[in-house]
Amino acid sequence: MAEPGHSHHLSARVRGRTERRIPRLLRLLLWAGTAFQVTQGTGPELHACKESEYHYEYTACDSTGSRWRVAVPHTPGLCTSLPDPVKGTECSFSCNAGEFLDMKDQSCKPCAEGRYSLGTGIRFDEWDELPHGFASLSANMELDDSAAESTGNCTSSKWVPRGDYIASNTDECTATLMYAVNLKQSGTVNFEYYYPDSSIIFEFF
Repeated sequence: MAEPGHSHHLSARVRGRTERRIPRLLRLLLWAGTAFQVTQGTGPELHACKESEYHYEYTACDSTGSRWRVAVPHTPGLCTSLPDPVKGTECSFSCNAGEFLDMKDQSCKPCAEGRYSLGTGIRFDEWDELPHGFASLSANMELDDSAAESTGNCTSSKWVPRGDYIASNTDECTATLMYAVNLKQSGTVNFEYYYPDSSIIFEFF
């Protein structure tokens, strides 16, 4: 059986070891904090953007028909110190035939040989996703219940982007492709389409 004196002496040694560990713990925390600060300070700094690393775009037109020219980096977060926004041309502005708008100085310049410009127009020839302004809706237009049961759920029967074109559904559901645009001046809208299956009703309205 342990004597009372031995038990008291053991408790004193445990307290003594605990007291000696406290400074070590503080030193460890201080060292970790210093290392964290050093690690934070050595992060890479963004360089000033070069002309080859950004391009210019116009903002959306406001209620007065004005817009701004802004610089947009090709890769977000790659560089900093982009040129400041400047007031852009009026939304109704357009270069003449055979000219294009140089966004750097916002002036019209002759097109290079074999090249052309759409002017204020826009062409959609990449269909990886529905561009802004387009919407696809689907519905069951059948009136009687028996036909409605055969068509089933039409929510997935929509126009689908396929890279360089967009394709409609081929089932019994009705799919509508809509395009809404805010015209700044008189113009036209043209569609190129391929209609291989005459059994499918296809119309513009």
